[in-house]
Amino acid sequence: MPKIHILSDDNIITANEGKILLDVLRENGYFIEAPCNGMGTCKKCKVKIMDGASEETVLSCEYKIISDISVEFFDEGKAENLLTSDIDTFDASDSVLTMKTHVFEDTRDTDTSWEDEYEKVFGQISFNVLKNTNFSKGEKHAIYLNDEVIAIRDKDDEKIYAAAVDIGTTSVAISVLDITHGKVIERASFVNPQISFGLDVLSRMSAAIDLKENLYKMQEQITKAIEENILKIFKKYKLDIDSLYEIIFSANSVMMHILMGVDPTSLGIAPYKIVSYFNFEIDAKEIGMKLGKYTKAFTIPSISSYVGADILSGVNHIDIEKIDKNIMFIDIGTNTELVLKYKDKYYASSCAAGPALEGMNIEFGSRAELGAIENVFFDLDNGTKNIVVIGKEKAKSICGSGVLAVIREALKIGLIDYRGRLVKLEDLAEDDKRRPFLNDIDGKTVIDLGEVYITKKDIRNIQLSKSAIMSGIVLLFNKLGMTAEEVDDLYIAGQFGYHLSKDMLVDTYFIPNIAEEKISYLKNTSLDGAISVVLSKKKRENLLSLSKKIKFLELSYDENYQKVFIDCSYFK
Repeated sequence: MPKIHILSDDNIITANEGKILLDVLRENGYFIEAPCNGMGTCKKCKVKIMDGASEETVLSCEYKIISDISVEFFDEGKAENLLTSDIDTFDASDSVLTMKTHVFEDTRDTDTSWEDEYEKVFGQISFNVLKNTNFSKGEKHAIYLNDEVIAIRDKDDEKIYAAAVDIGTTSVAISVLDITHGKVIERASFVNPQISFGLDVLSRMSAAIDLKENLYKMQEQITKAIEENILKIFKKYKLDIDSLYEIIFSANSVMMHILMGVDPTSLGIAPYKIVSYFNFEIDAKEIGMKLGKYTKAFTIPSISSYVGADILSGVNHIDIEKIDKNIMFIDIGTNTELVLKYKDKYYASSCAAGPALEGMNIEFGSRAELGAIENVFFDLDNGTKNIVVIGKEKAKSICGSGVLAVIREALKIGLIDYRGRLVKLEDLAEDDKRRPFLNDIDGKTVIDLGEVYITKKDIRNIQLSKSAIMSGIVLLFNKLGMTAEEVDDLYIAGQFGYHLSKDMLVDTYFIPNIAEEKISYLKNTSLDGAISVVLSKKKRENLLSLSKKIKFLELSYDENYQKVFIDCSYFK
């Protein structure tokens, strides 16, 4: 069997001759970005192969192993500081996690057990608590989750910790909470390692459909990554991991299925039915997480098959029911989800915006990473381009916000018409001020950004994303009998939306012409919402009732969908 020497950690693995390198790397736990799920179209799974004296760069999804090789990964320098939460301190007086203290005496009563004595004071004790309790006289602390005893600790183990986790398709954010002192200990964020199975939820569903084993590999990837990040924080601050009593998970529907190890296939096959809404409180070890003896996992329920816990978590966090206004709440991304509250009616929908907003299907597209263009400004009079790059490095790619910025500027100076058609360089007069912004690549006109450029195909892919989002908004408006003018507040949530300026959205017609003063950015409401259901019994109790109030509109069932979709493709 050929041997593969992984240079990054000086590890040697073996593989059957003829196997694809990407598959072998995945099987052995190595993270390789492959947004197209190994179809060879995204060109992002490049590795360097050393075979004896020769050296070459290849796509790992196309490379067949036939002999001993050494493999070197490319360090793309991923951007840090993914969107987490602003919550630093909090009031935990209404937390679902509480503590009761009692000092036990040695009564020498042989007619009762320690279990009897403890249950008289603390209530019913489960077997897990029983086997992990040091039954003796002295000061004891019972930890309750709602009204259930989940642990009984000794005098020096009275601290209570929890963790809130937002699992996004692209990134994951964690906050570790000190319930005892009402403060956030630390935050962590990282790229979702499941991206090696595809950038969007459809790719990951396809991976699970192709091979059941892929579901469990993706589950292990996410649980292991979360576990490692939490343990790192506990080790850094010298905290007792057995005092971590609950992890709250918020995620979209597909990510929640994978986290729980439940086959998401039914979400991708008509009638696109969700397996479960996942309103569960379970032991964390049931999903493979090796943390504290008592650690529970709570999953925020989904609203529907494609409007997940992340959205319910967000609208519950902002107390949408208590806001006496017409509200639009939108999380823009690969699967854009939105909720409309109009008077006393609530409707939600999801729009398959596709991965173009994350840089997929864009010639030089990437996620928001070092070297990616994130904003652009054109000056027609001077013929100059101000290009903003993440990390202030030389531009080597362009992320979603950068592409929208190019569209915005191109519309402004007339490089693109309202149909999305890019003017041809050959059709412009020599003195046309638009010429410096264009270039000819292989006989095709492109928008020139130096080493990076935007093609006609890129513009078309962004139009498809725009059409999906705007048609969803329009059809929800139609369902509720309302107009854009009647929206009192538009809340934009999530990692991607937070990095889009109002003019990127309004001037590219990604959202209706809503007054800028009505638009607010809420950052990571999925994570904030997960935090809030640890800190508030009322908010946790409200999750299920709110989810039942929100009706789901399946866009594809609307007889006007195709017409609305086409109308919404125009930049006007």
